[in-house]
Amino acid sequence: QCANAAKTCGTLTSANNCGEVKAVDCGRCADAGTLDAGTLDAGAPDATVDGGADGGADGGAHGGADADSGMDASVDAADPCVGFVCTMQQAPGCADGFTLRTFGNPGRCTSATGRAVCEYVQNDTPCAGHSACLNGVCGCIAETAATFCARAGASCGSKTAADNCGTSRTEASCGSCAAGYVCNASNTCISAELTATTASLTGPGLNDCGAGSSDVCARSLLVSGGTFYRGTDTANPATISTFRLDKYEVTVGRFRAFVDAWLGGWRPAAGSGKHAHVNSGNGLANTAGGFEPGWNAAWASYPGASTSGFGSVIPSGTSPTTVAGWTLNLQCSGSSYDTWTGAAGANEKKPQNCLNWFDLHAFCIWDGGFLPSEAEWEYAAAGGVDERTYPWGPTDPGANSSLAVYGCYWNGSGSCSSVTNLAEVGSVPAGNGKFGQRDLAGNVWEWSLDWRNAYAASCIDCANFADSPSRVTRGGSFVADASMLKVAFRDGNYPADRNNIGAGRCARMPP
Repeated sequence: QCANAAKTCGTLTSANNCGEVKAVDCGRCADAGTLDAGTLDAGAPDATVDGGADGGADGGAHGGADADSGMDASVDAADPCVGFVCTMQQAPGCADGFTLRTFGNPGRCTSATGRAVCEYVQNDTPCAGHSACLNGVCGCIAETAATFCARAGASCGSKTAADNCGTSRTEASCGSCAAGYVCNASNTCISAELTATTASLTGPGLNDCGAGSSDVCARSLLVSGGTFYRGTDTANPATISTFRLDKYEVTVGRFRAFVDAWLGGWRPAAGSGKHAHVNSGNGLANTAGGFEPGWNAAWASYPGASTSGFGSVIPSGTSPTTVAGWTLNLQCSGSSYDTWTGAAGANEKKPQNCLNWFDLHAFCIWDGGFLPSEAEWEYAAAGGVDERTYPWGPTDPGANSSLAVYGCYWNGSGSCSSVTNLAEVGSVPAGNGKFGQRDLAGNVWEWSLDWRNAYAASCIDCANFADSPSRVTRGGSFVADASMLKVAFRDGNYPADRNNIGAGRCARMPP
């Protein structure tokens, strides 16, 4: 019907096809046999709207007089719908982003405007499942931040490739998740920043971090890859592939969820926790040869195990099987500086300290990530190719906590007394790194994956897995002096040791 009564035929492009849309009532189509109100019945003679057949107003048919035709002509002139059959099927459309609109056929001719106009019944049908309507077809459309596989929470179906949704749909296959979105373990497109196991949990230390206590504590931010010089030394170049590094240090609240999982029987799988996105899935290259080994099943008794002496785990010991057992070890200093409490309390948003290397490594695997390599950690803190002196830039932190929690300035004016001198994670946004991570300097030392050895001459997605007495720690702590906050500063600790300045954060694959 030239689409509807608010349109004209415009330019005909083919027989029964109306062209440009006009903002006036539909008029007469230019080609005999094609009218704005529909097409003539297939068995009807060619006609004009006044009812005459190839002869005009006198009613003659092919040159001959016909009284009946003349009578029909007078009736047709009064009612333009006489002789019309509304059979020009309109193409399906979309009532909205998730509703298919089709039109009944045949339509009904009306002449209220003095012209023959066809009206077609509209039928609106919601698209099945979580598909969306696009160009008159229901199907899965490419994700955007607003649609997430068409609708928030929609199932993406089975994954056939990284970040690909939709093969289990009966409609057209779903497009890839939009930039910044990925399929999670439940095959749902979600923000790539929120893929951690603890990202979906709510409660103290889980979804109340940062400004206004409104941020997800497990948010993980993209670090764009590049090449920089470790320790600002041109003899030690390192190339880092793009990855994600958690915005915040692991909170007590997040670690409490891990302890619950551990007590429920969860253990890391052998070989898990590798950087599977590099070196064809083999993980980081070992500077001594080979590749990243991942989790060793023999370490299963180390997380939560008791310690004997300075930094040595009792190998024959078993992991605590009760909250009280974990509490005994996570209150490692037996002092008011320990952030862990047997039951959730006031410290849930503070960094979980007293973590040994095994504790954090196991946590990161359970939380869907892995420990960052020393090079990755330093690259993120340095702002990549910016080669920053401190995560925030060249400015000295000064004798206060405006840029970092250090030197006992947080609630201490230069002297420490208790856990109150540790800040809740993300409390000093002015000290953010280039890629958005907080507390990369100060608050607590952070474990990295590597053994503490001399740098390899060059490094491309690699780490040092050659045994040495200690694993690398970076970033300084709430009691450290300013020199330890510098990005290039390296320290280390026995991997089984726990202390109230030791903690960390996890890294993750890029979307």
